Amino acid sequence: MYDRLKKLGYMPCIPLDMRERLSLKEERTTYVLKCAKKAPITCFKVDGYIITEGRKCDYMILVQDILVPNLFMQILVELKGTDVAHAISQLESSLTNHLLQHNSINSRKARIVAQSFPSSKSNPVIANAKRNFLTKYKCELKTVKTNQPDII
Repeated sequence: MYDRLKKLGYMPCIPLDMRERLSLKEERTTYVLKCAKKAPITCFKVDGYIITEGRKCDYMILVQDILVPNLFMQILVELKGTDVAHAISQLESSLTNHLLQHNSINSRKARIVAQSFPSSKSNPVIANAKRNFLTKYKCELKTVKTNQPDII
């Protein structure tokens, strides 16, 4: 995936390098990825760069497998204020976009990062989306509050 995107002319916004943490920020929302141990990690801007039309997430993080360097964990990130239903739609569109699919991806994760989330008891949208993402895309969907570390 990493080499293919670079060959297509898409350069990462954060270069591939060994790191334990990575932070992404837009307006008042910050995503913090924290790895159990250092790994080669890079990040591409998706919205307005790789995908310019339709619904799309904000970023794609690639975490390279240390033992098998041609395999990557893909983490799609949508930074939101509060509109979780729209974030789900954007992530789903990104998961199905051919530019973000490649056989070098051995696991997929999707993250909605927001200031606040609706209560799962009063709003089953998130719970339904989590099940749908797992069964339909083999992708773990998780909600993360701004500045809360997402440990992988």
